[in-house]
Amino acid sequence: MITLRVNAKPEEVIASLFAEDEEGYVTLGWSGRSVDEHVACDVMKDYVVFKDYLMETFVHYSIFLHATEGKTAISVRPTGANRDKYLRPHIKMHVINAGLSIGSIEDTQQNAPADPDMRRRRRT
Repeated sequence: MITLRVNAKPEEVIASLFAEDEEGYVTLGWSGRSVDEHVACDVMKDYVVFKDYLMETFVHYSIFLHATEGKTAISVRPTGANRDKYLRPHIKMHVINAGLSIGSIEDTQQNAPADPDMRRRRRT
């Protein structure tokens, strides 16, 4: 799992980092898109699954936000795919491009599966 501690309140992180597209899916950066619709606020309740184009292939990962001591922790769970090692710089770039300040970054259990059924989830 990758955890980025951002020097902003969760509401600010949600407003800066995520957007909802015209079809109701949540976007992250240039190519990240939630697997389910209307889940922007859900990132504070549970992990939200994203599908993103990274290093010439699609990858899935989950994101969860939680408040910690006036800051926001962004937890990213990879799926164990061969492109997971690129998630840290990818997410970090989007956080910085959103105008947010990163206090620290932690990596634990790199390449641990986020959800064994995640790859089977498909948009209908």
